[in-house]
Amino acid sequence: MRFHDSVIGLIAVMIGGFVLYQASAFQNFQSHQLAYGPGFFPSIVAMVLIAAGLVLTFSRLSSLRRAGWIEIEPWLRTPRLVLNAAAVLLSVVVYILAADAVGFLIVAPAILFVLLVLLWGRPAWALVIALATTFAIHQFFVVVLLVPLPWGIVPFFNLFR
Repeated sequence: MRFHDSVIGLIAVMIGGFVLYQASAFQNFQSHQLAYGPGFFPSIVAMVLIAAGLVLTFSRLSSLRRAGWIEIEPWLRTPRLVLNAAAVLLSVVVYILAADAVGFLIVAPAILFVLLVLLWGRPAWALVIALATTFAIHQFFVVVLLVPLPWGIVPFFNLFR
């Protein structure tokens, strides 16, 4: 699905307006030496975003009659590709909901395996890749970056620390 540039420009104007509103609420320093405060840079970015959104919106309005507001991409008409896209989005939701309760070392390889089988179609290699990738990601985050990943129901995997 592709949105017309005028729609994207209007979204940019709205985001810029929201950022400008939020930046104006930042508390200014009570100093006579500084003419600007913490909202200065976000305000500049917001004004540039608003200006770019307005230019994009008004420069593309003439082509709106030909193209329409939304253009449906050809891949959205293929059920298999829509299923693949939905599976990727669903896997993110499943990870968010299940990782704390079940644990990274169970949820991640399961999700990777399902996605690799759906997108690639080789179950044996998908299992090997899912397990190796999960172990590598776990080691990198826990050992190198010292970022704790959820253990869930398998605390005996603490040996990998």
